[in-house]
Amino acid sequence: MMTVGVMAYNEQGRIAGTVEALVEASRLGIPGPGAAGAIPTGASEPKFEVLVVDDGSTDGTGEKIRELEKKYPFVRGVRHQKNLGMGMAMRTIIDQAHGDTVCFVPGDNIISLQTLTQYFAYSEREHLVLFYHVNTESRSKGRVVLSRLYDLVLLIFFNVNLKYINGGGLYPIQLLRDMRIRSNGYTLPAELTMKCLLSGASFSEVPSYVNPGAVGKSGALRIGNVINLVVNLFKLFIEMRIVERKKFSKQPTRVWEP
Repeated sequence: MMTVGVMAYNEQGRIAGTVEALVEASRLGIPGPGAAGAIPTGASEPKFEVLVVDDGSTDGTGEKIRELEKKYPFVRGVRHQKNLGMGMAMRTIIDQAHGDTVCFVPGDNIISLQTLTQYFAYSEREHLVLFYHVNTESRSKGRVVLSRLYDLVLLIFFNVNLKYINGGGLYPIQLLRDMRIRSNGYTLPAELTMKCLLSGASFSEVPSYVNPGAVGKSGALRIGNVINLVVNLFKLFIEMRIVERKKFSKQPTRVWEP
């Protein structure tokens, strides 16, 4: 079973659309070897759960989540009493997921139906499946430049060569639970991916598409978040390339997805 973890903060107007898109994506699936496929006709329950973390929202997000729980038996809501940030929401998902595989989805309905469908199609892969956005023109120039610099730093200092480190992915849940996670903010997705890869995991990269109309102003460009990003990357470098160099010195194996 796959757990789709949804991080939501003040998403009253979009959280229902996000969950409805996941339901539609689960029905569509993508045919092919190893694909999870659609929900069988007449089936009472799908082969996935949606775990929604309300990260201390101050609008009606919590009420919307409760309505979704009543509507869909596979939706579970968890609430943080105060806003702790995306990283802590992801950590809550890792702790409370019931699935063998986990992916992380923003609650603002930014991920396209085509990409969500791929999540279900690849959900039974034994290796990591990492996604990279192809329509980067939908984002601001500053966000694109920061992302490319970020990827370049990871290549130089960690020898991780990916098309896009923060594009999301499908992770074996036990691999994440066995990991000592240090990040709480924007560096958490990169930490999860790098530690998996440099532990010798196999992986594939799959193109994805974001909904252009849903792309808003990114908090990643705020000066406080940029400073936090630099500090956490430095801490990760000390941990992975110096203190625990032997543990994170393996080369990952790239798998071709037909």
